[in-house]
Order: sequence, then structure tokens, then C-alpha cells
Amino acid sequence: MLTIRALGAALIIVAIWFVGFPCFLVSSGAEPFPLDLGRLRLLGVLPLLTGALLFLWVTWIFAFVGGGTPLVFDSPVRLVSIGPYLWLRNPMYIADTLIVTGEAVLFESSAILVYAGLLWLGLHLLVVVLEEPRLRRRFGARYNEYCSRVPRWIPTVK
Repeated sequence: MLTIRALGAALIIVAIWFVGFPCFLVSSGAEPFPLDLGRLRLLGVLPLLTGALLFLWVTWIFAFVGGGTPLVFDSPVRLVSIGPYLWLRNPMYIADTLIVTGEAVLFESSAILVYAGLLWLGLHLLVVVLEEPRLRRRFGARYNEYCSRVPRWIPTVK
């Protein structure tokens, strides 16, 4: 059942944030500034695929290690500190931002690029205002120790 919930959550996130909204932006024709990258636009595949693989990896970890899904209201019940969580505290949100940034480059869309920046800002605020305080309450000293050794956004490898 958890696997189905995790897959369902991933599909909801993908459908809305990675397909639906970027498609709406591209089809609306509202581009704040030109992005003419020519063949360089194909480089957008790199962050898009990197983000997609990271998204799938973290979704798997959430389900099978954390006992939850990527959705805020169905988050993992156990503190996850393996895989990419050894190097940074928010790999799911890094994956999200990589995917949308890759789409911006691939589709030469300044609107999607602005969306990627706003998405990251919104995710940062979500982490600082809601998620971290909730995780501190839920996991206490274990989470504080985790935060002291693992950075929020910029990965480290020790």
C-alpha cells in the first residue's frame, strides 16, 4: 500500500509541477525575456535527467526507509539520513529545481526559468518556516545533530 501511495504522490507532483505548470507557461507565450540558446538548449537534458533520477531515488527512500511519501501531509515517519541525505538535507527539492531548470533550458523558456527560481524560493521558505520546525519537534536531538553535520542546500561529501 505504501508503494502505491508513494507512486501516486510522485505522479501528482510530476503532473502538476513538472508537466502541467511548465506546459501552461510555454503555451501562454508569456516570456519575460528572450532565451535563444540554439543547440545549447539540449544541455537542459542534463539537469532534467539528473533531477528526475534524484527525484525517483528520494521517492524510493521515502517509501522504503522513511515510511512515507514526498507529499507534505504524508511525509516519512522515520528520519531519513541515507543516500543523498548524507550530503544535503533537501535532495527532493534540489531534484525539483533541477528538473524545472532543465525544462527551462530545453524549451528555451524564460517563463519556466523564472518559475524555477520562484519554485526554489517557495521551497526554501517551506523548509525554513514549516518543515524544519516540524522535524525538530518530531525527531528532537537526532534531527538537530543531523542538521549540524548536513547542509541544507549545498551538498558536501566527506
